[in-house]
Amino acid sequence: TATYANNASADGLVEGWYDWTIPNDMSETVLVRVADTRYPSLVYADSAQFKVKGAIRINSPVLNDVFYVYHMPNNPIKHNIVYSITGSGVSSVKIQYSKDNFATSPIDIATVNGLSPGVNIYQWEVTDSISNNVRIRIEKTDDPETRALDPLTMTPDSPFFKIKGRFNLTAPVSGAYIVGSAIPVQWTNSGTISNVKLEYLSPAINNWAVI
Repeated sequence: TATYANNASADGLVEGWYDWTIPNDMSETVLVRVADTRYPSLVYADSAQFKVKGAIRINSPVLNDVFYVYHMPNNPIKHNIVYSITGSGVSSVKIQYSKDNFATSPIDIATVNGLSPGVNIYQWEVTDSISNNVRIRIEKTDDPETRALDPLTMTPDSPFFKIKGRFNLTAPVSGAYIVGSAIPVQWTNSGTISNVKLEYLSPAINNWAVI
């Protein structure tokens, strides 16, 4: 309970306002009351019932980030999904992704338990889902209304980012090769890649040329 001054307008109406910092008090049935300090039991008004929930913010990926498909041993690098939790009550989240802006059902990445307020990191072995239009969704496991927001736009879900495959060229190796001889060009890749283009670079032509 606190006391604040009202503000009279030019037409005689009285307006009051206060920028309230919502406390860490999770509830499904919250009310706000304004009351006359002289007669609080007689002159008062209650707000409509509302909810106070914890908040989730996605810190990474950011817009146009590139995550590479995980593959052991071709690309054994995991990418961090970083998110911040504010307020109590968010101890378990479900992490999902979509390549069509959630027009269809999202794809599960993981359910993470035992969380606490602050910064949390999930190391994702990125699936073979190559796309330029990927988004992450993080929501409280038992309450989809508590969903992560993009911290820049304050809209649900992460910004769009990319999932790409990756090549590892294994041959030719350094050395000397004879004109006219046939040598293997070999590579491994992470992610499903249907077609490739082979090129070579030589100082003589100072450009990439198709093999």
